[in-house]
Amino acid sequence: MVAGIFKDTIERLKKFKDLKTSAYQYCLTGDSRTMDIKYELSKKTK
Repeated sequence: MVAGIFKDTIERLKKFKDLKTSAYQYCLTGDSRTMDIKYELSKKTK
């Protein structure tokens, strides 16, 4: 059982490595209906 879980984890990590990019990503938390997204991002990219 443990060997199967280990093998599955290794396969998932290999797939993730192939999919990963160098794209810039940032997570904003809040209500998108009231948040000024451009302003929030401008604070993070300075």
